[in-house]
Amino acid sequence: PKHIKVYRSKEPRTYIGIGGKVTYYRREYLDTRTMETFHLIDDVINLEKAHRITKNLKAKVLSLRQNLSCREVSKALFGHVSRQSVCKIMCECIPDNISYDFCALSRATVSDIFVEADEAHTVLVNGSRCCINLVYVHEGYISAGGSKNTIKNPFYISQSAHKNIWLSVLEYIKNKYPEDVKIHVRGDGANWIKAALNYLPNSDFKLDKFHTMKAIKTIAKDDKYLQRKIYQALENHSHFELVQCYDIAIKNDLDKLKIQAFDYLQNNLKYIDFSEENRCSAEGHISHVYASKMSSRPCSWSKKGLLKFAILRTLLYSKIDIKSLFEKSLKFIQ
Repeated sequence: PKHIKVYRSKEPRTYIGIGGKVTYYRREYLDTRTMETFHLIDDVINLEKAHRITKNLKAKVLSLRQNLSCREVSKALFGHVSRQSVCKIMCECIPDNISYDFCALSRATVSDIFVEADEAHTVLVNGSRCCINLVYVHEGYISAGGSKNTIKNPFYISQSAHKNIWLSVLEYIKNKYPEDVKIHVRGDGANWIKAALNYLPNSDFKLDKFHTMKAIKTIAKDDKYLQRKIYQALENHSHFELVQCYDIAIKNDLDKLKIQAFDYLQNNLKYIDFSEENRCSAEGHISHVYASKMSSRPCSWSKKGLLKFAILRTLLYSKIDIKSLFEKSLKFIQ
């Protein structure tokens, strides 16, 4: 077109792709109508302005970062991307408010779904402790061979900086399941987990048996008889029987941990259920999804970096296409 003029020629530019560093010469053009300059070749190779790393390489970095540390990612890419750049890419490319493309999902026709939640504890670079929440939705437990079980069609949601985690859970359930689906919430009884009942319609909450048994053993210790008595009191949902057991437990040993465990059982008595249907694997998932990479090895996290990495881990286990981070909404791997 006549209104496009060559503004500058033989202008060098270097970018880093999956194959390494590439230097090329380009022409800068001027649009005389708008007086804006542009580089045609940059648009052809999909290279962003003022960026030295291509989108494909950024996607590769994020894919590796899901399972590797920043140093290990840099080493895997032969040092073409520094570990500081890996951290910067993670913080810049992962949005604060995740938007999912639920349109591609096929609607399930189940009558019951399960929502399990827990939090991971880690230390920030300033020395303060931080909790980061994890919620996952699934359709029940199925056998994985032998004594092992796995969950059916899980979807993982992490805590984000500016959005209530239960609103994200509700959005997923509305798009995936029928309106009359029964929602069973499971967790350790933390207030933020019980708050799910205020957001999720047709839902109930049960305390997971792991924390219930842990509290029983904290009160009774090695006394098998007292353990059975507390178990029976909880099974009967009897405050009176539970107080009797507590009086026996503290008669000769007034321990602060016993008091805390007793208060825990008292406050959650109506949510305790020892039936076979009450199953929860939140402790295992929080360890596998979060703790194995966040707190099981020496790490120094910023609050922003921790939230971004948590999102990255949940994208991995929810089978989200990492390249869709560079689009308007996240897409599932079918």
